[in-house]
Amino acid sequence: MSQTSRTKGKKNNTEQACSAKVEEDSGWKNQLLKKVQDLETAQHAADVQAKKTAAEKDTLQKEVGRLRHLQQLRSIPKRDNKRVL
Repeated sequence: MSQTSRTKGKKNNTEQACSAKVEEDSGWKNQLLKKVQDLETAQHAADVQAKKTAAEKDTLQKEVGRLRHLQQLRSIPKRDNKRVL
């Protein structure tokens, strides 16, 4: 073999190796991007659920406050307008 054909053979092998390496790199990058997207979707769903839960908590706290106020009003003894002589 001549020097030129050896160089071309090595060059083709190197190009093929680089091509395979690029394909492997894009494969793990695509997997990583998919995982990131899945996590972002899950985070968004968790944020929505957290806001919903916070709103429910606020509503329940207001209801408890209202019921406590009513309970206090009921526990105050009624004054009798008649005087005891």
